[in-house]
Amino acid sequence: MEDRLLTARDVATKTQLSSAGIRRMTRRGEIPGAINLGTPNRPIWRYDPREVAAWIDRRRQ
Repeated sequence: MEDRLLTARDVATKTQLSSAGIRRMTRRGEIPGAINLGTPNRPIWRYDPREVAAWIDRRRQ
């Protein structure tokens, strides 16, 4: 398993969704493990790879 935080592009690649869609879902609180490293007005989203993997597995069921 990866140790580094994922970008929206990384999550988009894993889910076959667009980066814009991933960011939109993140703002709505739909993706677990999202961490804002920026500010509320200028978010820099990163994602915990373990939580994203578990989320993808749950969506497959």
